[in-house]
Amino acid sequence: MGLVSKLFGFGARKRLISLQGNGEFAVEADCEANHQPSLEKIAGHTPDEVCEVPCHAELVPEPNGRVSVRIRDQTVGCLKEQMAVDYLDRATSLGLQGPACCDAMIVGGWAGHDGE
Repeated sequence: MGLVSKLFGFGARKRLISLQGNGEFAVEADCEANHQPSLEKIAGHTPDEVCEVPCHAELVPEPNGRVSVRIRDQTVGCLKEQMAVDYLDRATSLGLQGPACCDAMIVGGWAGHDGE
């Protein structure tokens, strides 16, 4: 990294606002089929394997009003429409701009995970 980059932070990761939850992981992301390979790689499990993998996620506001969910620099889904609206409204009211990070849980193995 050159001197100019060190002085002005070019190429450095931007520090994200960290959101605190209550530990219930009650917000579900919409994860389309095209994101499954990324989720499998991150979680180390296939979709049919029961798993709960804690991780950190970034919530990234998009120009189209959606909020993408990224884990390890890979988009794995987005907030459901009403949750995105609520999140963006709340973030705006608090003066937050750009991405934020939060604790997350990748849950897999839908068949049999909760007895269904």
